[in-house]
Amino acid sequence: MFQMTADIVIGICCNDFVMMASDTMKSKSYVFLKDDLKKIHNISDHSVIAVMGDGAHALQISSYISSNLHLYQIQNGYFPSAEASANFARQSLVTYMKNLVKVRISVLIASYDKQRGAELFLIDSLGNSHSVKYAGHGCASGLSNNILQSEWKPDLTRTQGHALLKKCICTVHHRLILNLRNFIVIMVDKDGVQEMEPITFNSPVPIEPWYF
Repeated sequence: MFQMTADIVIGICCNDFVMMASDTMKSKSYVFLKDDLKKIHNISDHSVIAVMGDGAHALQISSYISSNLHLYQIQNGYFPSAEASANFARQSLVTYMKNLVKVRISVLIASYDKQRGAELFLIDSLGNSHSVKYAGHGCASGLSNNILQSEWKPDLTRTQGHALLKKCICTVHHRLILNLRNFIVIMVDKDGVQEMEPITFNSPVPIEPWYF
């Protein structure tokens, strides 16, 4: 389902890491409110969640998922796997939206496990969950998909992964009428969650011809 929203998040999963980028804009209808909203949240030392949708609902559901996963860790002595976390997030999302017909929330979960390696899970606004190698929510899913299909490789280095996300985001900057100026980039690997160099409107990257 291609859902046009002002929120944008893009994620790629490679052999040694998962990397996600999201915009930082908060808006209401067509009104700009602020440009420092964090949409990617830590849920463990090696897992992050990006929630796209209405600001209040997205913040509430991300807090609910994170709190319950930490409770699971306290009760059982270990943190659930990425697949188990995605299943819980999917179930929570479906339950949350059951009585809120007009609310549409989408989720990306990135995780790194010593045994399973890097993993990326996509949960769409209908509650469908998939393990993917690259994905996007919002306008990015349409504008960046052709770039990811042609240039993503499982053995990308961290520098190449960041450059690939930069190319996708700069395409969004040049093709989209919305003014999404700043993007934060988060990487998850064996060393934990790390914040990479942010991508801004002034980030230099060549833009190739793009056709519908």
